[in-house]
Amino acid sequence: MWKVLGAIKTEFQKFGDAVSKVEKNLETASTSLSAVSHRAKQMSRKLSTVSELPSEESMRLLPAAAAADGDDEEEAS
Repeated sequence: MWKVLGAIKTEFQKFGDAVSKVEKNLETASTSLSAVSHRAKQMSRKLSTVSELPSEESMRLLPAAAAADGDDEEEAS
């Protein structure tokens, strides 16, 4: 019985280590996401004075964005 409990304890410690590693990775991802979100807000604030172009002109000037929009429609179908 003690050997079984010892084996369970060993596995539980490994599980705890894995949970700690995941927790650290999630904290890192959360910090990165917060930084990116903050940067996006800063860029949005700076762009608030810029007028938007009509969609057709925007697609003409940024063909890669138009292609990406088309991909979204195909995936939704």
